[in-house]
Amino acid sequence: MSLVLPKRPVLFALATLFAVGCEPALDEGQPDVQDTDDQLDTELDSDHELDGAECGNGVLEEGEQCDASVDAADTCASEGFAEAGALSCNDACEIDTTACDVFEQLTVGINHSCLLQADRSVVCWGNDDGGQATAPAGDSFVQIDAGNGFTCGVRSDESVVCWGYNNEGQLNAPAKNFVQVSASMGGYHACGITDGNDVACWGGNNMGQAEPLGGNFVHLSVGRSHNCAIKGDESVVCWGENDRGQATAPSGDFMDLGAGNDHGCGVMADSSLMCWGHDSVGQSAPPQGMLFESISTGNAHSCAIDSDGSVTCWGWDSEGQATAPEGVFTQVGAGMVHTCGLKDDGAVVCWGSDNFGQSSPPAP
Repeated sequence: MSLVLPKRPVLFALATLFAVGCEPALDEGQPDVQDTDDQLDTELDSDHELDGAECGNGVLEEGEQCDASVDAADTCASEGFAEAGALSCNDACEIDTTACDVFEQLTVGINHSCLLQADRSVVCWGNDDGGQATAPAGDSFVQIDAGNGFTCGVRSDESVVCWGYNNEGQLNAPAKNFVQVSASMGGYHACGITDGNDVACWGGNNMGQAEPLGGNFVHLSVGRSHNCAIKGDESVVCWGENDRGQATAPSGDFMDLGAGNDHGCGVMADSSLMCWGHDSVGQSAPPQGMLFESISTGNAHSCAIDSDGSVTCWGWDSEGQATAPEGVFTQVGAGMVHTCGLKDDGAVVCWGSDNFGQSSPPAP
């Protein structure tokens, strides 16, 4: 950081003295005011050249955190933020962390929402009548998912813990190591991908939705009474209730998917969208002719992030949950009648119903 020294402090004091009409006499041999000023300027300039730092010259000097660029060893993670985002060097040669992510992952349930923060803690808001928005304190998480009145998370040690309603055993996660967990959107079960890449489920099982599934799986989404998962070869497998075709997975290669109340949608390998299942309010009729990167399915609407970072939603829009605001987003989550998104500047924005406060996220 450049140190700017004040110029002519002696002149300022003398000028104040002259202003009151008192001009001191000079003793023999005492230099006049001009001589003193010139000498001071010379000394200050000399000190600045020796001890000061010139911000903006591209050389990291004493007193500067950076100069023009940030050292490769300095990252958002080293500054206490998530690994995503980038540091920059501001005009004062100080490290600027404003582009670092405060939040790492966003998830939206039926009437509540949660954020995984950079310090691995979880903050939730919205309906908390069953404790679903009260995350356990002191735990360190790597991934979370909000569902129907409950929430689950994978801890740093790969164990899973769930909180909220437990009317059908949806909180009773097995003692396995997991890499991902998904909580039911509208139902009472949860499933997770283990460190062996198979699927384990728990909770309500009236439609076979909590049956385990062996195989090589890389991503999973749990709907009301059905589930869908992407395998290592990018194909999709669904199981559970299939009265609306929601468990009849289409063929093709997928890179992301989501299971809703009784429909499913996915992003294909060519970045197009494909949906299947119930289509009573257009929830299985995605936009075409656009390129997408990720998707989230809610109760009867879905939202996807376009290749330019904007959000497009379709389906049920009774409370404005499918009317996305403008902006550049990195994540989006669809619930029952609300949706939230994480913008590229780290801000969380929600839209749709706010009757439980589910669309009023906390400040970073």
